[in-house]
Amino acid sequence: MNIKNVSQTHPGGMTVVASFAIFIVICAVAFGAFYILNVYQNTSVVNSDTNTSFIDTAVTPVTEQLAAQAKLKKFANENDLTAFLEDRAGSSSNTSYINTTGIMEDVMQTSPSAAPTDTLGLGASEETKSSTSSSDDYSKTNVQVEGVDEGDIVKTDGSYIYTVVGTTVEIVKVGSDNSLSIESTIAIDGYPQNMYINGSRLVVYGTDTSYSTEPYYDLLPRSNSSFTFVKIFDVSDHAKPEKIRDLRFEGNYVDSRMIGDYIYMVTSNPTYQIMTNPIPLMVEDGTVKSFDMSTGGVYYLDGSYDNYSFTRVNAIPVLNDNEDVSAQVYLLSSTEQMYVSETAMYLTYTKYVSEQQIQLEALRSVVEPKLSAADKQKIKDIQDAPAHVLSYYDKQQKMYQVFAIYVEQLSASEQTKIEADIEAYVTKKYKDISKELEKTVIQKVQISGSKLTLGATGEVTGHVLNQFSMDESGGYFRIATTKSSTWSQFAQETDSYNNLYILDGDLKQVGKAEDLAKGEQIYSVRFMQNRAYIVTFKQTDPLFVLDVSNPQSPKVLGELKVPGFSSYLHPYDDTTLIGFGKEADENGRTKGLKISLFNVADPANLKETATYTIGDAGSDSIALYDHKAFLFSKEKNLLVIPATVYESTDGSYYGSVTSNGAMVFNITPTSIELRKTISHVDTTKNDAKVYDSYMGYTYYDSSVKRSLYIGKNLYTISDQFIKVNDLETLTEQQSLALTS
Repeated sequence: MNIKNVSQTHPGGMTVVASFAIFIVICAVAFGAFYILNVYQNTSVVNSDTNTSFIDTAVTPVTEQLAAQAKLKKFANENDLTAFLEDRAGSSSNTSYINTTGIMEDVMQTSPSAAPTDTLGLGASEETKSSTSSSDDYSKTNVQVEGVDEGDIVKTDGSYIYTVVGTTVEIVKVGSDNSLSIESTIAIDGYPQNMYINGSRLVVYGTDTSYSTEPYYDLLPRSNSSFTFVKIFDVSDHAKPEKIRDLRFEGNYVDSRMIGDYIYMVTSNPTYQIMTNPIPLMVEDGTVKSFDMSTGGVYYLDGSYDNYSFTRVNAIPVLNDNEDVSAQVYLLSSTEQMYVSETAMYLTYTKYVSEQQIQLEALRSVVEPKLSAADKQKIKDIQDAPAHVLSYYDKQQKMYQVFAIYVEQLSASEQTKIEADIEAYVTKKYKDISKELEKTVIQKVQISGSKLTLGATGEVTGHVLNQFSMDESGGYFRIATTKSSTWSQFAQETDSYNNLYILDGDLKQVGKAEDLAKGEQIYSVRFMQNRAYIVTFKQTDPLFVLDVSNPQSPKVLGELKVPGFSSYLHPYDDTTLIGFGKEADENGRTKGLKISLFNVADPANLKETATYTIGDAGSDSIALYDHKAFLFSKEKNLLVIPATVYESTDGSYYGSVTSNGAMVFNITPTSIELRKTISHVDTTKNDAKVYDSYMGYTYYDSSVKRSLYIGKNLYTISDQFIKVNDLETLTEQQSLALTS
């Protein structure tokens, strides 16, 4: 179909009509992954099987969609769930748009792009605890909350060391004479990620690669899913571990904790396509078990996301083999960070709306009232179409066709007026909802044994860095966030800034401290007693100390600026804080590793009492990203950090590898002294080149992954060796080659 083109030429040679038509084209293509919004109507899609109403994301105002992203609803049944997924299904068919000559052409195939999501990065951290049971003295996994264990690649009970090596778990006996011996090797049909130890039970979990060879595979409703395995072993006889329970959960592993005799594990599975039994399955000992919605319930966000994923929270009994796994399922865009106390789990996700969505709303607000009665009826017919006829993606494309044909027939002056009206609308709307464009929603889940109970929902401005940005104390939930910088052609550019919020048990905000360190972002957070310690960074490292003793009125007590930044904060004692991160120059360009000691006794007079820098810019450490690689004992004045040290001898910025191993420090409140670097490099294999090519922290070479102490000995673990060094002299006592 040819449309008459009324035009006026711009100085650059492009007509006003062509220019605005291109705007429509960009909208039609780029917004194929977003939403058509109607400021005049709030139409709901009704599922005829249940009379349940869903927000129609093709016609709902952006402000209402944002509000819906902070409120969980519950599906009535599976038909309800399927209807919801159908309404939000993406279209993979060819889509049409208007070209600059006004000719309708099916010229390109577009696939909906997902809204930005973050994987459930679930770093970890807490102070290493010494366990002293009679004569026992050994380090435990460095966790964030005492009493809430976190899975790790190395565990010990003081008598045995359990370590993941490739696709096996090695159980190593620790002798009183410093001897080491492999008691048994457990071959895992998959890729083990971490473990838990609970008395005589060993729990191993990871990525399942063998389910496609199982007899039940052909019965699964979808073959493109990934599975997470959980295997429970009885290790009463360490020489002959017995597999007690074999669980497989459809989806990717997100995070987990162990409290008492239960492991609380979160998995996530995308909604690939509409099908029967859409809820992620669990397979137990070869038997497929579907989720019972009548007992468990599936909760969802009636929001405006391009892609949804099922987030499944599982309560897995470790000791009671006859007890079923209980679960709750949430349909969210993603689960990003997670914090767990002894009584509650807090899942977080980010509310999302794009600038393009606002532009689309403006387009409908400005253009639709000008359409003819026939075109308005077309728009109404499109938006009223049920989901199984037109998904909202399809609706959006068809609406664009109507708008574009109308606009192309206008005069140049009329198009200029419409463009100005759209820009004015978007500018005002952007200003009205600017703080809503990046918000973290917190979903609380009460946990008690096998019982999972949906709790309150809250929201705060900004996004969360990691689990250490959150804390629960005295019935209050504290959370630190960064509000990112914004750039828009319709709004004034704003710098990033940082915030601390305090919420009550119902996740209602009761106190806040906002606008900290404008232009910077959070690099680490630690809550201790009634204070919050926040490190931000751009060129220098401001360490902020905030008093949170009064939940209604948190306030900044002090600030210290030093070069570089700490990506992990760890308490030395009540008045001293250890920081581990990177050094930086006066321009904010990062250099080598840096350990800092901060005296925080007087918040108004913060002091960096000692520092230790390691290598040049290429230097790296697993402990920068995984707190479980950080070993500290105040009683032993001991700090151990695995590191690959790069040093420059030719003026290059990153340098080249000069050492790789566990760096052992003597640490006091005012001093940091390197005692020795324990290397696992096998000189007979000349594997220095291996760890160099992997930047020194691959899990499949001689790099030290973890360290621990038992009694008077320090144990360092890589994929090749376990080495024993005397804690007092650091002389090597024993070395055991591991199976890999």
